[in-house]
Amino acid sequence: MSKYLIVGLGNPGERYIDTPHNVGFEVVSSLIRRFEAKPETLCNSLVAETEKFFLVMPMTYMNLSGDAVRCLVELMKLDIERVIVVVDDISLPLGKIRIRAKGGSGGHRGLASIIYRLETDNFPRIRLGIAPPDREVPKGDELVEYVLTKFDNKYLPVVDEMVHRAVKAIEVLTSEGIDVAMNKFN
Repeated sequence: MSKYLIVGLGNPGERYIDTPHNVGFEVVSSLIRRFEAKPETLCNSLVAETEKFFLVMPMTYMNLSGDAVRCLVELMKLDIERVIVVVDDISLPLGKIRIRAKGGSGGHRGLASIIYRLETDNFPRIRLGIAPPDREVPKGDELVEYVLTKFDNKYLPVVDEMVHRAVKAIEVLTSEGIDVAMNKFN
């Protein structure tokens, strides 16, 4: 049985740590620490290998994530269904997670890039809610500013809990299947 490619979406660099757009990186970073895996650079990504996973953080910046994912899928000869993308979602309340077996990008440019480069949307994804709890969901330039600005410290415990649940969801999804994971975590 081939390994799963767990792709956390985000942007590289200190400036983006603890921002809403980087919660996908946080999930993969958590898994890397848990398995004490050693990331290497491959296909313009940081990739850490475990017994069951390739843990991936594309270093292409969000909007070109598909380039890195396609390179890795081809290099490792993986079935698309073994790719799991972890992505932020402004349409979900902060702290909520939603698992889907397939689907569109929902307007997320990183996810759209992956769909475009893989030529399919038939891969599981775990969406992590980042909508601000204390105001309306921003749009346009305000949305870009929001997703690239660090979380307010008062929300970090909610974000940490969401990351922890997403890690558990990945474990369930990869060991018990997507239907069980969706029933437990959606």
